[in-house]
Amino acid sequence: MQEAGMRTGIRIVLALGSTALAVMLSGSMPGLVSASSAVTTTRSATDSASKEAAEVLAVERRWLKAITAGDTATIKAILAPQYRHITSKGVLIDRDQEIAGTKALPVVFNLSDELIDIVGDTALIRGINTITKDGKTIDRQRFTDVFIKTNGVWKAVAAHETQLGQAKQ
Repeated sequence: MQEAGMRTGIRIVLALGSTALAVMLSGSMPGLVSASSAVTTTRSATDSASKEAAEVLAVERRWLKAITAGDTATIKAILAPQYRHITSKGVLIDRDQEIAGTKALPVVFNLSDELIDIVGDTALIRGINTITKDGKTIDRQRFTDVFIKTNGVWKAVAAHETQLGQAKQ
């Protein structure tokens, strides 16, 4: 799952009834039970959650390729009906506006520092998107994308970016 030049951490939270059992593959979080505590989790539960994280990350990557390619059919398939997006400029747009504004872009999105949280049928991906054009960095944004699993398919319900700053040209 790790790509050259990218660091990906996965934090998997398995919801078990009213109790949340966290299997921390990177870092720790107060209030949650970690894999190093007295409570243990089965390998199959961890493997299942890792599989879920890999699936949602694959949808994330497909979505980014569709955005730069102007592929509205793929974007329509990925966005849930209730999808909302807060852009790096603070503008709130809905699914229809997102699709209507789709056009091919002459840029490449490069994700890094990704953290994936899986809680039941909800996945959150947080990371940094470095946007390049002609091999030069033109923007960096911290992002959070939220997905829900409906009928066995991960759908994006929310996206939010915060601009970190443009590279000097």
